[in-house]
Amino acid sequence: MSKAKVECPCGDIEIELNGEPVVQLYCHCNDCQRVHGAACAPVAVYRASDVKVVRGEPREWRLVSSPRQFCPNCGTRLFVQGSESLYAVNAYLLPPGAFRPTLHIYCKFAPLPVADALPHYAGVPERWGGSDEQMQWPVAAKATLGKEAS
Repeated sequence: MSKAKVECPCGDIEIELNGEPVVQLYCHCNDCQRVHGAACAPVAVYRASDVKVVRGEPREWRLVSSPRQFCPNCGTRLFVQGSESLYAVNAYLLPPGAFRPTLHIYCKFAPLPVADALPHYAGVPERWGGSDEQMQWPVAAKATLGKEAS
């Protein structure tokens, strides 16, 4: 996906995404859980220069310190400014099949164990300033979670 246009469900906001995401992941931090009302948030991280609002005017709000953009009509969370150079785009907005996560972060905040083949970092990987500590989910919990999903 080198270029895509995505929009919120009501269509008031359209965003152009250029280039490939830097990384795609699931975030389990407390902020993402609060913002999305979910156990985790699927995120596609893009360079800030690759994310452009081409229709509509998102509104900004902050939870803790990160500026977050949302549609003022339908309330859909669009993206968060993760740093000056990176935006974390809500992966629910991506075209079908475009979200290909490679890891989970902040799993120490996960309300339940997650059973998949991706790495599950307690915080963030060392390359992002973390420790590379990974979660060791209980085997029984994984089996239970897997049976419920079937």
